[in-house]
Amino acid sequence: MRKTEKGEGPERTRSSPFPVFAVVLGVLLPACTTHELIVPGTYRIRGVYEVQVPTAWNRVPDFKEIWTMDGLPLQSLTFFPPLAGGRSIAGRRNKRQDIAPPVFRRGMNGRLHVALYRGTRVGFYDRHLADARAVMESLHILGNRKNTGKGNATNDDAGDNDMFMDWESILERLGEI
Repeated sequence: MRKTEKGEGPERTRSSPFPVFAVVLGVLLPACTTHELIVPGTYRIRGVYEVQVPTAWNRVPDFKEIWTMDGLPLQSLTFFPPLAGGRSIAGRRNKRQDIAPPVFRRGMNGRLHVALYRGTRVGFYDRHLADARAVMESLHILGNRKNTGKGNATNDDAGDNDMFMDWESILERLGEI
């Protein structure tokens, strides 16, 4: 409390309600997101993917199919809808970035597409998580499926078994397509 200019007594000051509102909103907004439990089993996603899930995941509603175990920043899988040739699955990291993200081309296999996406988000998907790898190894792209006998599906015979390819390998493979 402060004294008024006339010295008549204390003047009440009001604090802005914005900081309190921001804190309450910040606490309540994450609670609004609903998660759907994905129990172990086989799932078809958007008629494009077939995935065998060995452990429980949570499905996050979004324009993409996103699954997480411990929260989005910790462990998540994203299933993108089919792309037309020349379209990118990842946007630019910032509006001023001069380098456009890689685009999908006909003839790319699913693993190269995953590696291309990872290459556009350098450092973000550098986690080699056992549960995520188990799901990814069971991933089949429906309608373009060739079973290798190990539960993996590939679209070519090139033998790129490591879905976490380095950027130089990706560029070399793009030259072959």
